[in-house]
Amino acid sequence: MAGVNLTITETGFDELSNAFQKLQQHAGDLKPAMTAIGEYLLGSNQDRIEQGVTPDGEAFAPLSDVTKSRKKKNVDKILIENGYLFNLAYNAFSNAVEIGTPMIYGAVMFYGADKGEFGNVNGHPIPWGNIPAREYLGINTVDEQEILATLGDYLLSDV
Repeated sequence: MAGVNLTITETGFDELSNAFQKLQQHAGDLKPAMTAIGEYLLGSNQDRIEQGVTPDGEAFAPLSDVTKSRKKKNVDKILIENGYLFNLAYNAFSNAVEIGTPMIYGAVMFYGADKGEFGNVNGHPIPWGNIPAREYLGINTVDEQEILATLGDYLLSDV
């Protein structure tokens, strides 16, 4: 997936590692559980983008007046103009789930960039102004609990 993404594997988080390992021993193919986790994370990350907060609940850096004047719609929504970045996607595998955006500019929006960091085109800096980092992908403690509950449900099912 181009842009920026978050990958969760059976060894990705200390608290979740034991549950993933036990689940993999029990079931082998975790794709159904990873699909459920992907669906959940898609919604939780999109909800936070709409709210304009990071996974930790911190507000995104506000839009500059210049950015607001250049936007044609959703002027007061951070990271949402046409909805391309908001349309996150996930890929579920037998041992991992990856969530992110295929949009190439997704990494710049996530990590931020300084004016002109990527050079100039026709004498204009790329990007045209400083872009603050806005951590729009991630997992918080509520997400971790939901992932554990999903794994528990899967482990106890007759899959």
